[in-house]
Amino acid sequence: MSNETIPASSPVTQPAPKSASEIAEQMLGNIDWVSPNEGYCDCPGRHRHENKSGRRDCAVYLDSVPTIHCVHASCASVVVATNKKLRDAILNGKPAEVHKLTAEEKARRKQREENERLRLRAAQSLPQLLEEFTWPYAKIISDSPVAVTGNERDHWRLLLGKGYRTTMASLGAELTDLLAERQQRVTAGSRIEEVDRSIQNLIGGGIEGDVIGVLARSPRLF
Repeated sequence: MSNETIPASSPVTQPAPKSASEIAEQMLGNIDWVSPNEGYCDCPGRHRHENKSGRRDCAVYLDSVPTIHCVHASCASVVVATNKKLRDAILNGKPAEVHKLTAEEKARRKQREENERLRLRAAQSLPQLLEEFTWPYAKIISDSPVAVTGNERDHWRLLLGKGYRTTMASLGAELTDLLAERQQRVTAGSRIEEVDRSIQNLIGGGIEGDVIGVLARSPRLF
């Protein structure tokens, strides 16, 4: 008999069990979670909807009995079948079906991701914008070429009543374009000084006369 030592077999590492939310996302695709146990997804019976589908038409609930619920009635049979599979996968440990994203779902996911990136960029840029283009209330008052009197609650009526609605919209559109151009230059690593001067000139000189006076005495507009 051989005296060779037989090495013990290595223990097989079992994959960690998936959470209910992971199983739900595997079956339903991307889920917009509003709490650990509740979110919104694309309805699995979306193709049967007789009316326009909304972003929050189909809800996912994972507390107690896992359930998806859609406000449309035409997809009821698909929702019932999906609920059975979802509960089997979460409660009974049966393998979950992998949801394959359609081209439409991929496009919506890409748009959601882009919107989230834009939201984060805006949030990160806000402190810089507030610092670079700050206009304290005392400075607004000192910049006003006229003294605005009367009830402050009615000053917005003076502003809109003098035909400045179009002017303000135009200035807002121009500022939006300049900020977009600035972001493009930052991304490309190009110089931004010229754009910054244009923004400063627009903010500093685009609103004059009694418009400044109205704004100076109407902080509630901000």
